[in-house]
Amino acid sequence: MNRVLLDSKRWRDSGSADAWTEYGILILNMIGLYKCCADAWTKYAIQILKFYECAIAAFAQALKIDSNHSLARWYQATFRETGVQYLRI
Repeated sequence: MNRVLLDSKRWRDSGSADAWTEYGILILNMIGLYKCCADAWTKYAIQILKFYECAIAAFAQALKIDSNHSLARWYQATFRETGVQYLRI
C-alpha cells in the first residue's frame, strides 16, 4: 500500500488520462478492501484517508491531461459530493 502512495508522487506528471483514472479507481478499490476489516477505522484510518486523497488527486491529474475525460470527471464529482458517505463504515 505504501508503494502505491510513493508511486503516485513519482508519476505525477506522466501517463494518460485513462491511466490516471484507472489508478484512481484502483485506489478506491483498495479503500473498499480496508473497509472490510471489522475495525478498519481503528487500525487504518490514516491510510484510508491518504488513499482517498490520492484517488481524488489521480482523477484531478486525469482531468489536467484531458479536461473532457468523462469517467474521471464522473468519479471526481461523485466522490467530492459523497466522499464522507463513501468513507463511512
